[in-house]
Amino acid sequence: MPLLAKEVLKVFHVDSWECGSQNWSDNFTNEFKKRRGYDLMPYLLTMTGVPVESAATSEKVLHDVRQTIAELISDIFYVTLSKLTHEKGCSFSAESVAPNNGKRWLAAL
Repeated sequence: MPLLAKEVLKVFHVDSWECGSQNWSDNFTNEFKKRRGYDLMPYLLTMTGVPVESAATSEKVLHDVRQTIAELISDIFYVTLSKLTHEKGCSFSAESVAPNNGKRWLAAL
C-alpha cells in the first residue's frame, strides 16, 4: 500500500482549522520570552483585558502575544506538515486560519 499511495497521492491539503483560537500551552511563556525577548508573566493580566502599566504597554504586549501565537501555529503546525509532505513527494496547501494571522505561514513555505 505505501508504494501505491506514493503514486496516487500528489497534494496534501488542510481545508480547515478546527482548533479555535489558541492562546496558551505548557511552553508558551518560554516561547514568548525566546521570540519577544521579555517575560510575559508580569503582563499576564493584559490577556484578561486588564491594562498593565499603560494602555500603550498593554496593546504592545497583546500584539506580541498574538504574533507569538501566529508564529507557533506556523512553525509547529504548518511548516511541519509542509516538510513532511514534501519529504513524501507531495505538494502542500492550506486555507487561512483566521483569526490567528494564519497567512503568516505562507511565507515560511
